[in-house]
Parts: sequence; C-alpha cells; structure tokens
Amino acid sequence: MTLPLISTALLLAACGGGDPASVQPQPQPAPVRTPTLYQGVWGWAVANTSGTVIAKGVLILSEQVTQSGRTVAVGAYTNDSQTQTGVTLLGPISATGTLETGFTYDLSTTDSRIYLLARDDDGKFENYQGSATFYGKGEVFDRATQQPSQAITVALVQGSTEVPTSQSAKVQAQSAARNLAADAVKRQFASNRATTPNLAPASQSFSPLKSAALNLLNNR
Repeated sequence: MTLPLISTALLLAACGGGDPASVQPQPQPAPVRTPTLYQGVWGWAVANTSGTVIAKGVLILSEQVTQSGRTVAVGAYTNDSQTQTGVTLLGPISATGTLETGFTYDLSTTDSRIYLLARDDDGKFENYQGSATFYGKGEVFDRATQQPSQAITVALVQGSTEVPTSQSAKVQAQSAARNLAADAVKRQFASNRATTPNLAPASQSFSPLKSAALNLLNNR
C-alpha cells in the first residue's frame, strides 16, 4: 500500500526523519526560580561605638542552607570599595527564634574566617522606609586570632526582594539599598543603646553553616 505523500512526510517527521533544516526548534520557557529565604538585594552598614559608619556595601541573598533544623539565608557581600567580598548568612544561626547575621572575610573554601557577627535586638525585622530591616549589636572579629575585637552596630536593609538578572537592575537595586542601610544604622545608633549580646553560641554554629554556604556558592 502506498501512503499519501503528506502522510509519509508526517510519519518521517514523527520518527525523526526528513529534512532536519525544516524542523524548527521550539522555544523553551525560562526556568522559574524557586524563592529562597530573605532573597534579594540588601544594603549593609556597620557603625562603631561612636556611631561612625566604618564599613558599608551591598549583599545579594540568593540561596539557603539548613543545619540542625534551622534554615538560614545565604549570599555574598561586597564593601563599597570592592576590596572585600565574602559569605553572608542571615537567620537563626545559633538557635531557633534568633535573627542573626554573619560575614566572612573572603570566599575561601579552605580557611574563610569570621569577619563579623550580630544579633537583631528583638529577633525580628523592623520596617524602615517600607523595607525589611535588621538592626543589631555585634562584634568585628580579628582575622588572625578570630577573637572579638570591636563592638559594632549593624543594619541590613532590603532594597529589593528579587535576585537581579541584569547588570542594570543589579546596580539600581544596590545603590538604593546601600544608601538606606547607611542612614538606618546611624538612626538606630542614636535611638538604641542596647548592650552587645553574647555571640559565642553564634560563632560556634557559624562554622558548619559557612562551610555549607561556601560549597553552595562555589558550586553554582
């Protein structure tokens, strides 16, 4: 039995035969990104005990890790001069119900050391000019000894809840977040004289979390 010409063509196409040039590739939908904890662009700023801002920059939270049943947001920060980049963690680092942040000095997977740790004063985000904001007291850690060396106040302000996919969107979100954080930490210092918390539990819990975070970020 001779198949009609059109049926033969359809059969060949269905079986992968025929002229490959005539088969048009179908556009694939863009992958949908699964939202992660506290994702987005944040500004960060650190003030000393005199209320002077001594460091600031931006960070992007784009991943999360779970340790001992606690899920913590993961990302990378950079300072304003772009001379320092490391891991940022945000969430219940030391215990369920706490809200803490920790930065490393760099992105090394072999010897990345704690740069700073801080705990939010009331364990929850504040609202600063419409943005989720972390306010907390903490310490800068000496890079060599890894002992607390300077009491600080830390502010993290969320400038965007989206992880930017274009450079222009990234720059715009970073600029807004950076300015908000610097203003927020100065205002918080003026209105809150809370003492520096005991960060020993957070420093002990930080190591396994930062290791998981570094592996995650370096294997993306």
